[in-house]
Order: sequence, then structure tokens, then C-alpha cells
Amino acid sequence: MPKEFVGALDSLVDSLSHPRSETPLPQIVTVNSHPKENNLAAAQRLKENKAKLAALRQEYKELKENQAKVTSLRQEYNELKENASLLKIEIDSNSSSVQGIDDKIPQLKSQRVELTKTIETKKMARFNVLVNQKKVAKAIKRTADEILRYKAPKLTERMGAEEGKCSHA
Repeated sequence: MPKEFVGALDSLVDSLSHPRSETPLPQIVTVNSHPKENNLAAAQRLKENKAKLAALRQEYKELKENQAKVTSLRQEYNELKENASLLKIEIDSNSSSVQGIDDKIPQLKSQRVELTKTIETKKMARFNVLVNQKKVAKAIKRTADEILRYKAPKLTERMGAEEGKCSHA
């Protein structure tokens, strides 16, 4: 709160807490006038003074109400000021976190590029391994077929000879 504003509020609160002293109303008595006229004038002044007194009482009541309102508004202002400070702290903290994230983005992008290169290299290596695996599988089948072609006639002869022995026994 600006110092001038606080000073003005304090001054207002002080003046509201010390009401004006009631000054006695002057009584004007005319010596040369008729007593009935004095009574009418006195009655008129009394009526005016009662109206002034009622107005002063109303003004005093309004001043007291305004004093309470100023106190309440000052408290609300201070609470709002505190809330604004807390929100600023939270905003600063979140902004710092965002800045930290922003600072990490280039590093993470670099890591991503490296990992993507590694993935592509591994995919190519896997493809080559699968191609070689198929070549080896074909070579195994070819070798097995050659072995069978070479040994099949010998096996047939041997099996025939074995069957002959079995049937003679």
C-alpha cells in the first residue's frame, strides 16, 4: 500500500475514533423584546438545535460505520496483497520449472537423434543377420540334401542287407 494512502487511512481512522466535542449552543436572549416573542424565538431555536443535534448524531453514527468499513477494507486489502504475493511466488516457481524444461529440450532432442541413428543402425544389422540366417538355413538344407543323396544308396544297400540277416535268423 502506498505510504501516502496508509497515512491518509490512519489519519481518517484517528479522526473517526475521536468525535468532535459538542459545543454548547449559544442562547441569544433579547432583553427588549416581548416575553411571548422570546418564547417563540426560543422554541424555534430549540427546534433548530434539536434538528442540528439529530443531524450531528446521524453524522457521528455514519462516521462510526465508515470507520468500521475502513478497518474492514484495510484488512481485505492486506489479505488480497498477501494472496497476490503468494501467487507471484507460485508463478515464479512455475516459470522457473518451465525454463528448466525448455533448457532440457535441446539435450533431449540430441539424445533422440542419437537413439534414432542407433535404432536405424540396429535395424540394418538385424536385417543383415536375418539375410545371413536364411543363407545359412539354405546352406544347411542343401548340405543335408547332398548328404542324403550321397548316403541314400548306401543306406538302401545296408538296409537290404540288414533285412536279409534278420529274416535268416
